[in-house]
Amino acid sequence: MNKIIVKIANQEYTIIGKEEKDYILSLASHVDEQITKASEKTPKSNIVTPVVLASINIADQYFKSLEENKRLSDIIETHNFGIINEKDKNSQSLREKDGYIKDIENQLASFEQKNNNSLLEIERLNKEIMNKENEIETYYRKNKFTSQKSTPIRI
Repeated sequence: MNKIIVKIANQEYTIIGKEEKDYILSLASHVDEQITKASEKTPKSNIVTPVVLASINIADQYFKSLEENKRLSDIIETHNFGIINEKDKNSQSLREKDGYIKDIENQLASFEQKNNNSLLEIERLNKEIMNKENEIETYYRKNKFTSQKSTPIRI
């Protein structure tokens, strides 16, 4: 706890509080300024009138600060709401794009599988062609030799 002596309206007061010394001094200074201003406007009155006027001025400042705080909070809330909406839209868009990428990846995997299957089929067909060519060549050789043997000789 801080114990601080302050001077307000030419009177000393002992203030005890948890706040820092500089903060308490600035509060006392503000109150003293407000009372001094009110006293200047009502020079022939007793101390109560300037104190009441200063209290009204301080209360006015306080309530205007509350209103400004509320206005700024509303602006921040509106902006935050817009940011949250934008974030939600971006998240949705990101999920859609992730889904699109997943679809493309699945299509790519399917095309790769089909391509591999086609390559295997081409390889199988090439082997089959080679076998058929070998069969034809074998057949041709066999028939060529056979046709020479079976050609009748004419006299």
